[in-house]
Amino acid sequence: MNEATMSSDVRLTSVEADSARPVLTVERLGADPLIAFVAADADTWLGT
Repeated sequence: MNEATMSSDVRLTSVEADSARPVLTVERLGADPLIAFVAADADTWLGT
């Protein structure tokens, strides 16, 4: 996955799933340029 729009002001720009806990990189439009964080369950976070 390269990019997915999640709301009008947040865009998911990358997912690194090489580890047990995927790292999601999120761009907040009009705010801090990039925020990276670890999600316990990427499927739940992405709503799949």
